[in-house]
Amino acid sequence: MLTDDLVVTASSSFSSITTLGKLKIPLNDFEVHTVTIGIEEGLEILDASLMSVSALTDSILKKITEAQN
Repeated sequence: MLTDDLVVTASSSFSSITTLGKLKIPLNDFEVHTVTIGIEEGLEILDASLMSVSALTDSILKKITEAQN
């Protein structure tokens, strides 16, 4: 599991439920997505992580905004 602040944890059911509980996220708000991150995306996430604690959201929103323009 990878959280928005770039914390990586083991991908077991127990650790996922524990993390969601700590973040106070209801289980019905949780979705599983598998993504592939290339070099360009990795660099964008790295750049966002130097400026924000929500690097994944920031880099994804940037991509969505660029695609809409």
